[in-house]
Amino acid sequence: MEFNARRIVRTELARIKDKVNMTTYRMKDVKKVDWVCEPGVCQKCQGIEEGGPYWINDAPGIPESPQLSV
Repeated sequence: MEFNARRIVRTELARIKDKVNMTTYRMKDVKKVDWVCEPGVCQKCQGIEEGGPYWINDAPGIPESPQLSV
């Protein structure tokens, strides 16, 4: 249960950081972005990382996890 709680907290913190970063990038007129993941991410996020760089308006957000229950 503790592992799941920590994972959820990490994911939600990443979501907040992503929103702040994307807003900042748009304010600075950044055109393309790369996804950078921490070691041990899920296959979905790994695939998103490998698919970059992305045009700023087409960059994917952090996907919903099917296992968000604690």
